[in-house]
Amino acid sequence: MDKTVISKKDLAARWGCSTKAIEEREHMGLLKRCRGLPNVMYRMKEVYELEGLDEKERRIISPFEYHQAVVRAQNAEEKVKELRCKMARLAVIINGEMADEAERNVIRPMQQILASKGFEYYYNRSEGYILIGDNVYYLFGASNESSQDVVQGLTAAGAFCDEAALFPESFIKQVIGRCSVEGSKLWFNCNPESPYHFLKKDYIDKAEEKHVFSLHFLLDDNLTLSQETKDRYRRSYEGLWYQRMILGLWVLAEGIIYDMFHDGLIYTDDEWNNTLKSTCRRYVAMDYGTTNPMVFLDIYDNDEDIYIQNEYYWDSKEKMKQKSDPQYEKDYEEFIGEEEPDAVILDPSAASFRVLLQGSGHRVLEADNSVNDGIRMVSTMMTRKKLHINSRCVNTIRELRTYVWDEKASQHGEEKPLKVNDHACDALRYYIKTMVKDWRINDA
Repeated sequence: MDKTVISKKDLAARWGCSTKAIEEREHMGLLKRCRGLPNVMYRMKEVYELEGLDEKERRIISPFEYHQAVVRAQNAEEKVKELRCKMARLAVIINGEMADEAERNVIRPMQQILASKGFEYYYNRSEGYILIGDNVYYLFGASNESSQDVVQGLTAAGAFCDEAALFPESFIKQVIGRCSVEGSKLWFNCNPESPYHFLKKDYIDKAEEKHVFSLHFLLDDNLTLSQETKDRYRRSYEGLWYQRMILGLWVLAEGIIYDMFHDGLIYTDDEWNNTLKSTCRRYVAMDYGTTNPMVFLDIYDNDEDIYIQNEYYWDSKEKMKQKSDPQYEKDYEEFIGEEEPDAVILDPSAASFRVLLQGSGHRVLEADNSVNDGIRMVSTMMTRKKLHINSRCVNTIRELRTYVWDEKASQHGEEKPLKVNDHACDALRYYIKTMVKDWRINDA
């Protein structure tokens, strides 16, 4: 018996395209969903019509006849592409590093503008698109190299990429290739990165050759910010981050990373008392190591200032002795004493040690390992004098003073710290990136 309906997934497999491409045909009115069915299904009659198959070909066909059907389907695809260009309904791509960030930074303000202007729209959050009049806007995240797969096969009339410098180059190239409708345009915005970044080197520096219109905005160009807010932002950054975030310069990450760290951020036990301690919540941040150093940082946080009161630093190379996970777990129990921290913020690569700690009844959170964003947040806390380190934490202080950018990587457009003297720095970054809320970074 012939099939009368087909699922979206099966239809995508039949036509060799993505489910997004199937949805696009649906939005264009070429396909209609069957009503009253629990899953998304389409009538085979409409599928056959798009493929150009007649009654005879709907039944079991020979390889030769199948080849003819494929050719007809390909011809139908070409006709669909022509229709895309001619019809009023156009597809537009909207991107952020993560889809939820694009929703927050682009879709929500767009909804407010549309509502204020009286425009009707339909936003399907689960499917990731918004319909405005006859146009459909697809929402995608672009956090890694595989992100380019989600836009393959899409024909678009434009794209808006929010924080584009954070996207993989492969995704940017795929988006450019997808905007094939006559007259299509692309808009990118970003904060500056390395002068060797592909957006700077291949597009901004070649603006005339590639017909790119580049605008350089300064902090004072933002008319929505008060002078007080602008002054606060200027106080929040120093060095590399000031040049990028305030002056908007594409400058190289080189030299000492935490060049804003100074002796004024170091305190002694004489400045630490039970009254101050009683206002704080306690956490332990860990960078896991076997051949590399194992680090615990004893952290007290009162939602305004962060105090690193103690450290555990076991360098197996220096000690000429490696420790096992059970030995580290025993050292941790001695390190915290009788006062249980609210949580352990643990290196995301330490899967076995996480299981061991959880089995012993400790609350463990997997750290956010966003390196450059974490470094920026640590820098901001230092600049605002909101991060304090006890003088007994000699290894942490030593690392903060010697933590440097990998200059060779920077010259190839990749920004990352040199993997030397970075273990306490990693533990500190894990805590701040995972536990410190944005309002503390953005607030005065």
